[in-house]
Amino acid sequence: MLLSKSAIIGIDETGCKVNGSKHWHWTFQDKDNTLIVANKSRGTKVITDTFETGFKNACVVHDNYSSYSSLECVSEQLCLAHKMRDLNYAIECDDTKLSKALKLLISEAMKDHKEALIPLQRVRLKEEYDKMLEHLLTMPTIDKSETQKQVKSFQKSKDKIFTFLLDENIPPDNNASERAIRNVKVKQKVSGQFKSLEGAKNYANLRSIIDTSRKRGLNEFEVLKTVIEGNFVF
Repeated sequence: MLLSKSAIIGIDETGCKVNGSKHWHWTFQDKDNTLIVANKSRGTKVITDTFETGFKNACVVHDNYSSYSSLECVSEQLCLAHKMRDLNYAIECDDTKLSKALKLLISEAMKDHKEALIPLQRVRLKEEYDKMLEHLLTMPTIDKSETQKQVKSFQKSKDKIFTFLLDENIPPDNNASERAIRNVKVKQKVSGQFKSLEGAKNYANLRSIIDTSRKRGLNEFEVLKTVIEGNFVF
C-alpha cells in the first residue's frame, strides 16, 4: 500500500449509520492518495488492521482522538485548527491572558511556517517555540477553569504541537483529512444511512478510487472502468 510508505499522512474519522446502528468511516490520506475505510469500530484496531506495520516513515497529522494515542510513526502533528477553537472557547469562558498568549503563539508559528527556511533554521525555530510553549505552560491558572483544562491538554501533547515547523510540507491542521471525509457526511444527509456494512464498504472503496484519481489528475470514469475490468491502477 502506497500510503504506508508516505512521509506525511493525515487521519480522520466520522460517524455513519448502518442499518440503524453507529459505525464509522475512516480516512487515511496524503497528497496523492486517499483511502476510506468503513468499520463498526472507532478504536485503534482499525488503524493497526489497515496498516499492520504502522507508519514507520511518516509524520501523522490528526485531531488527538484517543485512538491515535499509540501510533507507530516517526512523529505526530496535532490539528492546530482544533486547538485554536478550544482556545477561543477558553477565552470566551475565562478571558485570561494565558489563553490569549497560547493562541497568539500558535498563530505566530503558523505564519513563520510559511517562510522560506533551510532545515537548520527550522530546527532552531521549533526549539524556540517549544521553549515559549514550555514557559507559558508553567504559568498559574484558576482551578477547574477552561484555561486550566487547555493547559493540561497542551502539557500532555506539547511534543506534537510544533512538529510542522520542521518541514514546510507538514500542515499545521487536519483540514485535508476533513475534506476527504466530507463526502461521507453529504451522503448521510441525502440517504440517512447505509442498509448494510457491505454497502458502506463499497461506498468507501468507490470514494477512495474517485478521490485518489482526482488528486492524481486522472479521469475518474476511466479509472473506475479499469478497476471494474479487474485491473489495478494505483
